[in-house]
Amino acid sequence: MEMADEHITEKELHRQISKILDAKGVVFIHSRTDKKTTNRKGTPDFLFSIRGHSMAWEVKTASGRLSLEQERMMDRMSMPPNNWNVSVIRSAGEAIKKLYELGA
Repeated sequence: MEMADEHITEKELHRQISKILDAKGVVFIHSRTDKKTTNRKGTPDFLFSIRGHSMAWEVKTASGRLSLEQERMMDRMSMPPNNWNVSVIRSAGEAIKKLYELGA
């Protein structure tokens, strides 16, 4: 895994990942970081599909930690019958690498 930039904010990392997904033509659902969520608590920040694979990315900075709700939701999403591909993304480089591995 690529080292995360220690000085980047989570908001900026969200912006970078949104640009990367847009550039790849990936349609995604993004949870805002500046307002209270209207999704279920713990829902990952980015939801999208690549070649039929459901992806859920929670974005965290180098020092960011998952909340208990996030851990529980990610566990539930990754298990049958859901089987989402769930990841914690800590850098733009990591996002690019994951997309490359998926053929996007």
